Amino acid sequence: MVGELGYSTYLLHYLVAVVFQTYGWYPHFAANPNWNAFLGSTLVLLPVTLVFSGFTYALIERPFLALRGRYLGEPFPDARVAPQAPL
Repeated sequence: MVGELGYSTYLLHYLVAVVFQTYGWYPHFAANPNWNAFLGSTLVLLPVTLVFSGFTYALIERPFLALRGRYLGEPFPDARVAPQAPL
């Protein structure tokens, strides 16, 4: 499931981080800034990003993927034997 959300997650992760930082919604878990950034990203930003990615995948990406055509033609009738080049 998370693999299907990869592109949506890639597109939205920065937006979610900027919104959280702009509005000051970043939670403070520890006094150490490194741990605070790690815990805030892992416990807050990652789940929020995955939820929004799920919405965008279901509402935008999946309908467009259903519209695409088949890129490759039909395989050879006997895929084990490749056609011979004329001599």
